[in-house]
Amino acid sequence: MSTPYVPPDDGTATQHDGTGSLAIKNTLLRRLLTCIALKTTARLYEHNGPCIPISKHRIVKTGPFVHLTEAATMSFVAANTSIPVPTVHCSFIHKNRAFIVMERIQGNSLAEAWPTLSDADL
Repeated sequence: MSTPYVPPDDGTATQHDGTGSLAIKNTLLRRLLTCIALKTTARLYEHNGPCIPISKHRIVKTGPFVHLTEAATMSFVAANTSIPVPTVHCSFIHKNRAFIVMERIQGNSLAEAWPTLSDADL
């Protein structure tokens, strides 16, 4: 099991140092529209966890444990395998926090499905 990120005491490093090259379609307009959507349309949808719906077809995943490597990995898997993964529309770092804008997949969330799984499913 991995340990959570603990920043150095002197504050010289951050969790996302050196990961800017992993950003996908990182433009000022996309960052601005994402931040606006999180403050406006996101309030219209219920959410539980790091995935925040901003429309019927898009979510933004953000939080202290979200990293740009997740977006880069999903893009790699989509391009190189037949495994279905959400389309990543953009990803970026803003105020030392990662944001991943991706396709919203319809269905139950893991938080909803987990209690219904049997021991054999786990």
